[in-house]
This record gives sequence, C-alpha cells and structure tokens, in this order.
Amino acid sequence: MSQMTPEAFVDYAADRLTCSSPTDRRDRALAELLKYAAATWQHQDEFMREDLTAVARHTLIALDTPPTN
Repeated sequence: MSQMTPEAFVDYAADRLTCSSPTDRRDRALAELLKYAAATWQHQDEFMREDLTAVARHTLIALDTPPTN
C-alpha cells in the first residue's frame, strides 16, 4: 500500500471497519467517529491526531487478527 496521509489512514480504517461488520452498532459508532475525525482533521490538536492514528492502527490490526474463540 502506498503512503497515506494520517487523515486518509484514519478514513481507511473507518471504511474497513464498516465493510467488515456493517450491522454491529459498536463498530459502526467507532467507524463514524473515525470518519468524523478524518473529515475534521485540520481542527484536531496534535495529541488528538496521535490518539486517532493509534485507534485506527489498532482497529486495522484487530480486523486482520482472527477471532480466538
């Protein structure tokens, strides 16, 4: 995958989450939060941007990890 801007990365994580579990309300809420954050990236402070990027990264890791049960 090519280099993405941080806001594009957060948006990508939201899209992957939406596609993986479109009916799970918790996943949908997180995806909507990430979408909002990506859309308002310029208004977020540096600490929030770092946290959002970490959430997106961990979301993608969780989506690529098979369930343990």
